[in-house]
This record gives sequence, C-alpha cells and structure tokens, in this order.
Amino acid sequence: MSKQINFKKMTKKSVKNTLITKLVKLGFLILTTLCAVNCMHTYAKTYTLPPVIEASNFNTSDYVWQILLTPENENKTLDIKLINPSPIFSQLNQRALDIAHTIQLKDLPKEHIDSQSAYFQQYILSIRFVYGVAVKTKPDFTQATQYVRNMCKSYLTQSNFRSGLISQEKNFVSGWVKLSVDTKGMISKVEFLNQTEDKKFNKLVENSFKSMDFYPYSKNAIPIKYTAMQAFKITCDPYP
Repeated sequence: MSKQINFKKMTKKSVKNTLITKLVKLGFLILTTLCAVNCMHTYAKTYTLPPVIEASNFNTSDYVWQILLTPENENKTLDIKLINPSPIFSQLNQRALDIAHTIQLKDLPKEHIDSQSAYFQQYILSIRFVYGVAVKTKPDFTQATQYVRNMCKSYLTQSNFRSGLISQEKNFVSGWVKLSVDTKGMISKVEFLNQTEDKKFNKLVENSFKSMDFYPYSKNAIPIKYTAMQAFKITCDPYP
C-alpha cells in the first residue's frame, strides 16, 4: 500500500516537473524569438544618406569612400569613422572625413515609430571624387533663347530690321564668358569676353550662367576657388 502511495506521489511530482520544464522551455523560446525580432530591428536601423560628389585633381577611378556616422545622444554629437580608407589617396581619406564632419546631428533624418521620433542608430555616407572640373547643373537659357527668337521673327517680317544681335546676315548669337566659381561650386561672377551691344541680352545670359552649378573642386584635397571658360551659342532655329 505504502509503495503504491509513493508511486502515485512520484507520478504527480514527475508530471509537475515535466510541466515546469515545458513552461521553462516555452518561455525561453518566446524570449529567444523576441530577442531575434529586436536584433533584426536594431540591424535595420541604418539610414543611407544621399551621396556626396566633389571634383578633384586626383583620378580615383570611381573609388567610393564609405563613412559611418553614429549618434551619441548623451553628448548630442556624432562619432564619425571612415570604413574603407584608400591605401593610395591618403589626402582624400582626410578630405572625406572633413566633409563628414560638416554634418551636424540636428540635421540628420529621424525614424518615426508610434508617434515618436528618434535618430537612427547609424548613418552611412558615400563620397566620390570625380576627376577634373565637373558641371552639376547646366545653365538655363530659356529666357535668353526666347529673346533671341523674338529678334528672329522681327527680321523675318521686316526687311529693314537691323539689330546688334540678329540681322539678315547673322541668324545666331555666340560668345564666351569667364565664370568665377567659389568653394561650394556656385557662380559668383560672370565676365563676357566679347560682350554684345544689347544690354538686356547680356543680362539674360549672365542670369542664365548664374543658374549653373559646378561640383566643389579640391586641389590636393583642399577646396579652392577657380575660374572656368564657357562658350554659348543661341540660334534662330527652330522658330517659335
């Protein structure tokens, strides 16, 4: 009888232990799953910033510098690290870091979760140095072209029409300008090498070139101002 009672007690104890073991394993599985989800979410908290392009006198053969920026919220600063320094262009390694250091934490995009915003855990910045002076935005000659083509219509309809720009003998306007470019690639000054007598047209051409942008240019990894020669030609064709 006593053996039978002890056997029943052992059976209940075994069942209890088995249930506890299963619950512990289930809890461990839930925690592991949650951890895996959180880990995946953490890994996904990397934001890729728009790439930066700068012109240079070094031919880097399309090498791309990768910068890792990590917010330090306590100090409200950025930890900046060059992931893949070039073994050849050490000067551009430093230039890439200098460019990254112009970025401020407050200007970086944030992620939005449940009506709350926070900085991403990491940001990736790609930097390329293209060889030689490079145009970023072409000049907009829309107004200057329209002005010339109005002249074209006038000399076609008036046999005695003469202009400093357009005549029966000349159906286009061309010239050269010298552009002064600052360290940010912006046009600071436009000088005509062969200015026309038409002041309005000259102003329209000047404004056209001021709408133009170059990529910033660095010589030996140091940003510089420079001048660039640029030709232009506006013809009567096609007529409006």
